[in-house]
Amino acid sequence: MIIAETKVSGPRAKEITDRLRLDGAIHANNISYTGGRWILWDSIQVEISELSSTEQEIHVVVKDLSLNSSWLMSAVYASPRYVERRLLWDNLSKVAKLHTLPWIIAGDFNEVLLGEENFGGRLVSISRAVNFQECLNTYGMIDLGFSGPWYTWTNQQPLPHLVQERIDRVFVNADWNVLYLEACVKHLERSHSDHSPVLLSLRPDHGNHHPRPFRKRRNCARLKRIQTALGNNPNNFLVELEKLLLCELSHIANLEAEFWSMKSRISWVVEGDKNTVFFHNSTLFRRRRNRITSMKDRMGNWLIGEHEISFFIRQGFLDLFTTSQCSAALKEWQPPFWKSRLNMEDIAQLELLVTDKESLLLYDVKNCRAVRDVLDTFCGLSSQKVSAEKSRVVFSPNLAPHTREELCDILQFRSTPTLGKYLGLPIKHTSIPQDFGAIVERVQTV
Repeated sequence: MIIAETKVSGPRAKEITDRLRLDGAIHANNISYTGGRWILWDSIQVEISELSSTEQEIHVVVKDLSLNSSWLMSAVYASPRYVERRLLWDNLSKVAKLHTLPWIIAGDFNEVLLGEENFGGRLVSISRAVNFQECLNTYGMIDLGFSGPWYTWTNQQPLPHLVQERIDRVFVNADWNVLYLEACVKHLERSHSDHSPVLLSLRPDHGNHHPRPFRKRRNCARLKRIQTALGNNPNNFLVELEKLLLCELSHIANLEAEFWSMKSRISWVVEGDKNTVFFHNSTLFRRRRNRITSMKDRMGNWLIGEHEISFFIRQGFLDLFTTSQCSAALKEWQPPFWKSRLNMEDIAQLELLVTDKESLLLYDVKNCRAVRDVLDTFCGLSSQKVSAEKSRVVFSPNLAPHTREELCDILQFRSTPTLGKYLGLPIKHTSIPQDFGAIVERVQTV
């Protein structure tokens, strides 16, 4: 990773990079409050050795551990002053004569090659563009091209003062291009800087990617389309819309920082620069600690593979919540101890369901038919009968007489205006104080 114009150097730069997940770092100190470049890397994937550095360039040798191959990389941050950029072109020409390695030059060149790579501001100087192109031809460098928004830098001003340029590039020689035939460059959406991040993918992976949260993903997608449209047809509406989306993206970034703070189960600590890396790392460490990498089976053997562990856990739950016994229909399975009838104790309990002291509250024909079906099913299965003489149905006094008769015919029970008493107390579905006057009087006289 190459970070340019950091405006931070010395111990403060080391303090920041030490908190990142990339364990390798090279710092080029800035001059006053301008410049500054960092090269960061993951030592598990690559080995990087610094060769030399100036105010505008850092030269390193990169060893790709997966291919066991080495190549030269020059990280560039060209001066905005043309005289100093000429010194950079001369230095790169000298470097080209000193090696035969695959070579890549990447960074902010502060120069355009074509008129179409500039919008607004002063016209492109043909002589400076030609000098830049001649230097690249001398080195035998190839522009890898790009996908995404056309311009990589903007002054973020409204029209007619808007200026946009493509000044961040990646150049390689033929040997490097052969080494990584599928390498490609993408201009990512610009958010917290006036430059767009430039992503170089050595071996593009079109498969699994961890998606961003939906809201952030949607915002970045809109921002990328707007910045692409600004490169094709700039207008004030797109400029203002871009500013609005940048503010929203900043708000989403703050919410993401709070999310990782809570998820990491660590109190928020202000450590100078506001970033989510510390909390992100804490969460990833806890997730790694909680991960099951091995497990013993019932025989004491260690299971290591993810597939073996998941199969063992799944089989354990299947054994716990399933049975090997098979079911069979009753007519096909008649063991000698099986009784198809209820015993007398069960019958006595079931008879309590419907007695001469209980009634049913019914409201419409559908419910009455359902109750009748349930009673018929009960009688058929239990070989018992519900006494129609002892059973009664109570209806609301507001129910029409003909409806009451119809429902009684369905239920095959007679209606009654009162539920009667049980243990000397009146059975009512609505309480009336007068009905319990005798009980109250008796209790008071005791």
